[in-house]
Amino acid sequence: MRHMTNSKSSSHPVSGMESILAFEAELQAEPENSECWEHLGHAQAESDRDAMAISALSRAVELDETNLSAKMALAVSNTNDWYSRNPPSENSGWLTRR
Repeated sequence: MRHMTNSKSSSHPVSGMESILAFEAELQAEPENSECWEHLGHAQAESDRDAMAISALSRAVELDETNLSAKMALAVSNTNDWYSRNPPSENSGWLTRR
């Protein structure tokens, strides 16, 4: 897998959406590449696209069950997705109870 940078300077990474598009393009050529699915999942998560991150990271784990980094990122994305659907006002009672 290539390291992606923008064309203006090799020391600056590409934007989140550019990364997503690049990983999606690479997956067209290598759909069974677990590492690329993981990178796509990380890029989706960094862009606050948790449902898309969950999908990509799930595929990474499906292709390589030993990929602990993808499993941890998947757990984080699932947690973030749950919290986005269950705002703190609805689930924070345990924080104030003694």
